[in-house]
Amino acid sequence: MPAFNNNNLIGNQGNYLVKNKNLSFRESYAISAKVVNYAEKNKKMLSELNLEEIKKFYKDLDKSVLQVFDVKNSMNT
Repeated sequence: MPAFNNNNLIGNQGNYLVKNKNLSFRESYAISAKVVNYAEKNKKMLSELNLEEIKKFYKDLDKSVLQVFDVKNSMNT
């Protein structure tokens, strides 16, 4: 399996927010950048974040957002 890092998954979160939450491209990527910065500051991979941590940046999320950070799922998109 190729090495994945937070940068590989940020686009997936942005796309998720555009498609599922009807946010603009600009809004979704601003939120995604904040999530990545939080993860890196806390020395975590995005896949290690829990829903409560992610909801700090956009409250209207449910557990389906966690699939976005699953590496296997990411490879299939």
